[in-house]
Amino acid sequence: MSRCTPSSGRSASADRVPARATGDHGIDQIPVPGQTYAMGDAHGDGVRADGEQPVHDVRVPAFRIDATSVTVADFRSFIEATGFRTDAERYGWSAVFHLALTDPDHVAGRMHGTPWWLGVEGADWAHPGGPSDTAVDDHPVDDPREPATGSAKVIRGGSHLCHDSYCNRYRNAARSADTPDSSTGNTGFRTVAA
Repeated sequence: MSRCTPSSGRSASADRVPARATGDHGIDQIPVPGQTYAMGDAHGDGVRADGEQPVHDVRVPAFRIDATSVTVADFRSFIEATGFRTDAERYGWSAVFHLALTDPDHVAGRMHGTPWWLGVEGADWAHPGGPSDTAVDDHPVDDPREPATGSAKVIRGGSHLCHDSYCNRYRNAARSADTPDSSTGNTGFRTVAA
């Protein structure tokens, strides 16, 4: 799978919080029954390397998914309850899209191969554009942690930044991936429970 965002180049974090360690989950979850569905692109505009072609059957077991994206306020509650720190907080920087930058004097450099992403010191989930930026409580949080296993996290659909100028994954049906250590300010996330 290809991606439109940079990797930090570091290995995935070992700082894990067990799924049930946080008590009540503050976001309503919707049950999704186990089923077989047709995955892929039947219209010919997908990217084969992203698993969009050919159409093929996939069996998915039952699960529950958040009804909405995790908001900044939800994530703050999680942080306060667990003491979890994101990779961006531990490393002291995160990638910021060049048009969302609030602190040009905190740019540590551009990301190789994706010059529209800037490494910005002090950028994290609470400061998405840089240290002087403040995330809005009811907006999706933009710094999800990496998956516990695997070499990639799947991104479904586009983001508010996806545009033909930057990447070709700007379709709602698009599939792409990021490395587990990627921290971006353009994709929210939902939690899932089996």
